[in-house]
Amino acid sequence: MSASRRPDALRGAQTLALVLVFVVLGLMLLYAYRSQTPSVFTVPMSAAIQDVQAGRVVSVTIAGEQGTLELASGSRERTTVPQPDEVFAKAVLDYNATHPQKVNLRYENANGPLQTVGPVLLSMLPILLIAALVFLVLRTQRHS
Repeated sequence: MSASRRPDALRGAQTLALVLVFVVLGLMLLYAYRSQTPSVFTVPMSAAIQDVQAGRVVSVTIAGEQGTLELASGSRERTTVPQPDEVFAKAVLDYNATHPQKVNLRYENANGPLQTVGPVLLSMLPILLIAALVFLVLRTQRHS
């Protein structure tokens, strides 16, 4: 009887090792993905206004209470814009009125459900894939 149990125990150990390899690979991929995404620095609104007035800003996108500044250097900054926005938009419009190189000011709708749920689902996708893989491996092992 112990001879017949040995292949089953070996198969279980191999399955467990395979699952652990996939879990480690999934975590490594998640880390690599997260480290490649460019970070957006959060700055106070006064610093964002100074960047606009100094001519370092190419475009500004305001979505709800978040303002994202795209700088001429290619980097991005984020600031919190109080509602209703009277100060920040006025600073951009004043700059555009006095300088030939305009700052593109855009407003976006920040209330969409996909903008709230989308990043959460994308962050959970590797975990869900690993859980599905473990479930399928365990299910296949039980039916064998």
